[in-house]
Amino acid sequence: MSEAVHLDAMTVAYSIRWGRGMDKAPPEWDRLKSAIEYFRAYDVEIHIHVPAWARKSIESLFEALDDDSVSLHYIYIPRSDKEWDDKDLLAWALLTNGYIVSNDTMQSHIENGSINQDWFSIRRIPYHFTNTGEFRPKVPTDFPLPLEEEE
Repeated sequence: MSEAVHLDAMTVAYSIRWGRGMDKAPPEWDRLKSAIEYFRAYDVEIHIHVPAWARKSIESLFEALDDDSVSLHYIYIPRSDKEWDDKDLLAWALLTNGYIVSNDTMQSHIENGSINQDWFSIRRIPYHFTNTGEFRPKVPTDFPLPLEEEE
């Protein structure tokens, strides 16, 4: 079984907001597409975790990508637990010994003991986007080599 990456779809799609003082802006689905395309070069399973309310947008994106190699996980977030999406993402990463692609530091989950800081530091892949919208992650040194670099 290959390694797995779990993309926090909403954090990736809304990443442009952080520079605008959290203005109400629509999700930038092309950013998610850029992240998916980046990880396609690696021998990894790609999992997208997204709230169920964004289902139509995500399905439209995947129709445009014509891609069935990505696993979609729709998360129904109850009003009683606004952090359910984080918990789902963390659970999948733990179960698959996967990496989490997110700029969310999940500090509340670390502070309440749900996850270990050392594990999270090793398994989280933070990222930024270039001015042209290209996804640029900071992959860990033990991350699988891109397919074209394997011997």
